[in-house]
Amino acid sequence: MKRIRAEILAFVMVLMLNMTVYADDASDPGTQHSIALNELSFAVIEETNKDYVVTRTFCKDVCSGVNELGTDEIKTVLMALGMKERTVDKLTVETLQAFAESSSIVVTTSYTKFNEDSGISTPVSRETALSRARDIQAAQENRFLQMVQNTSLRGTIDNLSDVPGEFRDSYMEVIHAAAYQGDGNYLFTVDATWLSMPFFRGYDSIGSCAMNATVTPNTRSGYYFYDIIMSDSTGAVTYSSTGNINITHKENDENGNWYGSAGYYDLPDDSSSEAAIVRHYNFGAHYQYEGHVNYPQLESWFNSVGNYDHATIGLNFEPSIEIEVGGEVSAFIGLDIIATVDSRPAEIEVHHIP
Repeated sequence: MKRIRAEILAFVMVLMLNMTVYADDASDPGTQHSIALNELSFAVIEETNKDYVVTRTFCKDVCSGVNELGTDEIKTVLMALGMKERTVDKLTVETLQAFAESSSIVVTTSYTKFNEDSGISTPVSRETALSRARDIQAAQENRFLQMVQNTSLRGTIDNLSDVPGEFRDSYMEVIHAAAYQGDGNYLFTVDATWLSMPFFRGYDSIGSCAMNATVTPNTRSGYYFYDIIMSDSTGAVTYSSTGNINITHKENDENGNWYGSAGYYDLPDDSSSEAAIVRHYNFGAHYQYEGHVNYPQLESWFNSVGNYDHATIGLNFEPSIEIEVGGEVSAFIGLDIIATVDSRPAEIEVHHIP
């Protein structure tokens, strides 16, 4: 199965590099790509908008001729739709089963850059995000090694400006999915990855909201995870990973005909002292819930937005979750604070067919 996944990932990268068709409305059917690997054959419909947001759709029977999917097969499909292998491998058996039983799955992926000096978030292409994030990570890694080798640098802050070794831009990938379960029920998921970590660390949130689709009680859940590199006073370097850390602060909200759910947590902060240097990287987060459309018997279009919020100032109180309608996308769900928030959305236009 690892070989199949490698081929799928390579296939998705080729699509992203070569896609030049832009779709800005629901009437555009997108471009269909046929995938055949071993005994599994299916089709993916792909669209890319002017903000580099890529949306891929998988349908059973109608466009794929697929009736049933096992665990390995649905993982292959999800990665063909744009989900990362690490993300898919962390999904629970129950979530994978829910995706496998879905008649259609829509996945959208966005990449954004945020500059802490200007406070401006900018959509960027996948290639730009990955390339610049790699450069920042390499510079941060080099700075870490300098502090390991030169104890006089310990305790200094290195992320404050454009001076070499200091970083103000952060890049993020957000992947949002809506999977139709039948009888008006949907599974909504959102996954976010800090491709390069922000300088300021405080409260972050992750979640999604949908138009005319209420949140089903007792279905929300989420977690985050990251890697750690640490050096002690002797200069010894160790690497570790956290595994999934459950998001304990979760809230639902509604605003007009928008309903959603999100959770928040403290983003782990780097530290530097004579005793130890600690750096966090490869941070990812996941959130999901089930929802039900208000008019399940009617064919319709509705929007769903996955969103990651990052507080850009320190708070002396715990935030709450709210849905805000309007702005760069149809709606946001995230931190309710009286301050600037770095929001990273990914929006889906879902075609509900009873």
